[in-house]
Amino acid sequence: MDSALALRRKEAPATLSAIGRFGAFKPETEHPVREQEVKTDPALEMLKRAWKAKRRDFDPAASYPGMLEHIERIRGLEYSAKDIEAFSITMAQFQDEEFFPNKAGFFLSALINSCQDDRFIIHTKHLDRPIHSLGINNTKIILVKGDVGTSVGSTMTDGRITVEGNADSMVGIYMKGGVIVIKGDAVSASGDCVTWLGEYMTGGEIRVHGDYDLVSENIIHGKIYHKRRLLIDK
Repeated sequence: MDSALALRRKEAPATLSAIGRFGAFKPETEHPVREQEVKTDPALEMLKRAWKAKRRDFDPAASYPGMLEHIERIRGLEYSAKDIEAFSITMAQFQDEEFFPNKAGFFLSALINSCQDDRFIIHTKHLDRPIHSLGINNTKIILVKGDVGTSVGSTMTDGRITVEGNADSMVGIYMKGGVIVIKGDAVSASGDCVTWLGEYMTGGEIRVHGDYDLVSENIIHGKIYHKRRLLIDK
């Protein structure tokens, strides 16, 4: 009996120590958890403002040169490939704008072409509307996680564009160099419009892993592959 009492006395300090450490399990409401502060990315916010600043005078008929000039004249606009990738995700908030498909393609292309980085990732799976003319005048390495609209890689001169999804009509139109890889289909989304692969291309390669409509008869120079089978070699 005495030995048991002595054992309890020896255990008492450990119990009291535990109570001291954990505050005897006080109600959680007495120690509210602070919410994690959300830090705003300055570069991403600047890209959003640059997009919004081009809303009023956007001309879908002749926009890439104007968009490139718009990007280059914004003072203090510094961004990286990661910032462009983040912006491509936030673009969903702008897709209700009237000319979103064309504006998005020109805007992203101008950002990529003006950036010092060489490799880029663009996300499109979350978008309800396509992005046209992505990779215009391209010389970089671009990976598109999703589908693209019309004229991907138009007038590109170098680099590589890989589309993990499908592409709409006019893949590589006026293409001068580089490689375009479409892992999905290259088929027009509109029934009355045929997808002409490599229309007026003067160099480079187009590789389609899925289905396609027709290969252009106006190819001056370049190669087109379908599922690793060479279709055109000029």
